[in-house]
Amino acid sequence: MSVSSMGQQKEVVGYFPSWNWQHKNSLMTCDKIPFKKLTIIDYAFWHPLLDGTIAGINPTGDSLILYGRMGKPSLVSLAHENKVKVMLSIGGWDDSQNFPAVASTGLLRTTFAHACVEAIRKFDFDGIDIDWEYPGYVEHSGTPSDLVNSTALLEILRDSL
Repeated sequence: MSVSSMGQQKEVVGYFPSWNWQHKNSLMTCDKIPFKKLTIIDYAFWHPLLDGTIAGINPTGDSLILYGRMGKPSLVSLAHENKVKVMLSIGGWDDSQNFPAVASTGLLRTTFAHACVEAIRKFDFDGIDIDWEYPGYVEHSGTPSDLVNSTALLEILRDSL
């Protein structure tokens, strides 16, 4: 057995922004994604709400891209046809400020995990990408408890998935 066959397979991840549809002159549309060069697409971004649920930052873009539009297939169906996984990316630099509150209680963590599972079922995502920038970061409402709470949030999310 060669050394290269024993290692892990490399993943090539690209982000697809939900707000991309607004740029009429955009070079990147769902049908122009170089799927052969990717193994995963992170659909960016959704964010946690203070009640533990999740929502997209661009509902119009989500509707057009995740359901397809004007007879065109959805991002997820195009990706799956090309054997590429699609993960829902939650958080990001601008939308991580609610993670500390959501991660702080068992009820909110469970609500968040269930909301993630429902998004996977609804849109046929292959998983969730948590982009919490950063646990404990004060400018994003971070607290000293974030280290423990973020671990608890990821554990309940893993168990729910």
